[in-house]
Amino acid sequence: MQKDREKQQLYEEYVKKVTPTHSLPANMVKAFLVGGLICVSGQAVTEWALAAGMETAGTWCSIALIFLSALTTGMNLYPRLAKWGGAGTLVPITGFANSVAAPAVEYQKEGQVFGIGSKIFTIAGPVILYGVLTSWVLGLIQYVEIGKQSIRLEKPVYVESWASVVGKKEGEGPLAPFFDEIETDDQLGQDNWEEAESMLQQKAARLAIKKAGCCPEDIRIIFAGDLLAQSIASSFGIGELERPMYGVFGACSTMGEALSLGAITVSAGHGERVLAVTSSHFATAEKEFRFPLGYGNQRPLSASWTVTGSGACVLNRKQGRVKITGLTIGKVVDYGLKDSQNMGACMAPAACSTIVQNLKDFGRKPGEYDQIITGDLGYVGQQILLDLLEKEGYQAGKNHKDCGILMYDQKTQDTHAGGSGCGCSASVLAGYILPKIACGDWKRVLFVPTGALMSKVSFYEGNSVPGIAQGVVLEWEEGEVEQTC
Repeated sequence: MQKDREKQQLYEEYVKKVTPTHSLPANMVKAFLVGGLICVSGQAVTEWALAAGMETAGTWCSIALIFLSALTTGMNLYPRLAKWGGAGTLVPITGFANSVAAPAVEYQKEGQVFGIGSKIFTIAGPVILYGVLTSWVLGLIQYVEIGKQSIRLEKPVYVESWASVVGKKEGEGPLAPFFDEIETDDQLGQDNWEEAESMLQQKAARLAIKKAGCCPEDIRIIFAGDLLAQSIASSFGIGELERPMYGVFGACSTMGEALSLGAITVSAGHGERVLAVTSSHFATAEKEFRFPLGYGNQRPLSASWTVTGSGACVLNRKQGRVKITGLTIGKVVDYGLKDSQNMGACMAPAACSTIVQNLKDFGRKPGEYDQIITGDLGYVGQQILLDLLEKEGYQAGKNHKDCGILMYDQKTQDTHAGGSGCGCSASVLAGYILPKIACGDWKRVLFVPTGALMSKVSFYEGNSVPGIAQGVVLEWEEGEVEQTC
């Protein structure tokens, strides 16, 4: 038995010695030349399509190479090229096209069904099978649900540009130098307050689009929202851009909702660019939810001041100085409070819930974020939030900020608890937070705009004011720092 094995081994070595083989270095050079020529041809088609202004240049490249491969296969030219170039013809997309076209030519005489139909994928079948399987696995990796409420975007969505437009009072606050535009006329030359808010939102949207170096036609979908009934500020303002739109509502957390939906849309490949924009106006909010502006009353110290402002962001899947890497979808949290003049207290439990869940889902500690920035909790809500987080075992006082607190000077502007409204977190995000991240001052920020889910009907019927908070993880994309930093 041992002698037989030795005999077999000696014979195998002898056969290997006398069997002729190709020269590996020569084959590598040939494969490099042929494969390179095919790729250069494809690049030439791509450059031609780009020069012609075609957005689908990559698709035209694939179509051209597949067509030429199938044509030359039918003419018996591709097999000759493959015989000389080896792997250089196998690896590019032309090799796949040849593997499909060759059986179709070979078995056409056996009929459409049992010939071409059953044997066309004889060679390409395994490639298709495992290609689809691999794509499915990679898709799961790119878009992963983690924990109970979060999504990790393995392939980040970029914030390409942003813009902020605010009113006169906001322009007198501590963030004035950071806003793109400050309106001196809160009515913006319009006939009523609602039209003024629509104009605010439209200005912010157009400015963000301009900063992205594109035009409204390049925006695939707009996610827009405000505080008014039927979201009329958005529908009348953004409607003039004549782009597909989803109206969203999450009260003062709406910008977080718009960013989350926009990021999911772009990540899934359903739009090259999307726009997220929200707005609020002090006069329209007072008219909608409280009292006429001329009515004399004393505002409680816990009350917030609705921001006159709008913020807009253009999201894409290519490149930007800021990227969205994760989302924590908020849930409605109701502690039974009914005081609509103390919205910070109503929203703080929701903010705590989303922040805690984000930390658990992503396995992070508060210190792993340079800043945790909530929406419109104000001074009262901030204190409650920090106390609630401490009870959960988290210390966040050193790196927590609130958009409502940042917006106004409490001592000189008579805004009591701070700012609120859809435009508060949106304009602070676009005017202050995103530029800080883009400059590399902050590497990772948890943006958590909060909303009080109430309406006039629910208030008059004596219902409580539930809260909600949306978590968006924003990170710095390492690279050259912008000149504006």
